[in-house]
Amino acid sequence: MTPQICSPPKSEEIECECINQVLPVLKPSYSEILSEVDLAGASLEAFAEKIGITAGNAAVRIHRARQALKKQLILVCKLCARYGCVNCTCA
Repeated sequence: MTPQICSPPKSEEIECECINQVLPVLKPSYSEILSEVDLAGASLEAFAEKIGITAGNAAVRIHRARQALKKQLILVCKLCARYGCVNCTCA
């Protein structure tokens, strides 16, 4: 079976519905930082201040959270997540 070539989303605002399936599976601290910083657009500094950690700690946390998200998306979305496509219909 030949993998399908993923087409890019038509708008930057299109969110992969896989993300909403995967966020609850991640550690709560990872889900929280991804939701607030990457999805809602909060700054890393504002997020760090809000929860009482340093900006450096927040940077490490978001890096780890993104790695965990990528790992889970590869499991859920197969080839799309591995190659950077956010169109989850092409597994």
